[in-house]
Amino acid sequence: MKELKLAIRAAKIAGNIVKEHFVEPRVSVKGVKDVVTTADVEAEKSVKEFLLEKTDYGFLGEETGEKDGNPVWIVDPLDGTRPFCFGIPNFSTVIALMNGGDTLLGVVYNP
Repeated sequence: MKELKLAIRAAKIAGNIVKEHFVEPRVSVKGVKDVVTTADVEAEKSVKEFLLEKTDYGFLGEETGEKDGNPVWIVDPLDGTRPFCFGIPNFSTVIALMNGGDTLLGVVYNP
């Protein structure tokens, strides 16, 4: 399946960016109890560019918003931001592809 290969490649793109930032994460406050890192934003932008260049699907990202379409890529480039911020390597990149209410695929990558 072409989409699975794309999701795996996208997860590795995000994972490489996240790893680069792991030594010294830059953190800012996103909400009352929520933080975001430069790694989150950079990784999601790269994944979004990659997936939208390769497909004409929609996109929903935690940091960069959405692009309408169906099926839709759903991306969390850094799931586990709090451990990441404290230097604990318990985080991952999560990518799914959904069509309507059906999950077509999911990839979890622990960089």
